[in-house]
Amino acid sequence: STQISNLTPSQFASLTSTQIGALTETQVRGLSTELLTGLTAAQISGLTTTGIAALEDTQIAALTTTQIASLSLTALASLSSGQVDELTTTQLHALSSTQIGGLSETGIIGLSVTDFATLTTTQIKGLSGTLIAALTTTQVAGLTTTYIASFSTSQMGSLASTQLEVLTGGQLSVLTSTQIGALATLSLGGLTSEGVAGLTTTQLRGLSSTQIGYLNETNIKGLTTTQLIALTTTQIKGLNASEVQALSQTQRSAFSASQLSAISTDGIQ
Repeated sequence: STQISNLTPSQFASLTSTQIGALTETQVRGLSTELLTGLTAAQISGLTTTGIAALEDTQIAALTTTQIASLSLTALASLSSGQVDELTTTQLHALSSTQIGGLSETGIIGLSVTDFATLTTTQIKGLSGTLIAALTTTQVAGLTTTYIASFSTSQMGSLASTQLEVLTGGQLSVLTSTQIGALATLSLGGLTSEGVAGLTTTQLRGLSSTQIGYLNETNIKGLTTTQLIALTTTQIKGLNASEVQALSQTQRSAFSASQLSAISTDGIQ
């Protein structure tokens, strides 16, 4: 590593991508930011995943946008959360949506709420369902309404119950009925009663009868009489006994005759 670090920038720049790829972890860590930033995109792409993973925080932060943009999906997947956290706004903007999607589940949690706020909706759309599911509740809570509104049905379906739990009324309000309908049944229990109460009747009608049955005894209490009246008889049939029994007398009295007849006899007491 001493010999490598003693090379002049011009000497180091003459190394081939193959030679760059042969550098050991120790040699990579020993590179000055001057030597590192002097590498071309082709040379940077020669770094192995081991070499990328060996880069120190200061080295990561020193990479040019051209170098960042040249990183392969394999290289990006090797970045740790700490390394991702060191990426500047300018560097993040240099990544394509495909490259953003190339971050690992470990790496993605390195993006702070501030980092997320600088990403474009195009980049957000590059996040796979796996990466969406890996987001921390802090990251999810910090997503802007613009980002939430851009989520695909696949991304919506990847949200876990703990993530849904932290979504605010403002975030939920921008979702379409199609996006609401894409939520995973097992995650719906994560919605708070306040979140459920804030849904429009149009959004609620995006839920299937099966999904309705996966609301729980707590968040079902958030449904207003206006919302309950708007439920179709098909949706009403999806209510399970525990949900029906959890409804208040005021909520139950809002049901129409046709809705009441659609309720399972198990739920009527």
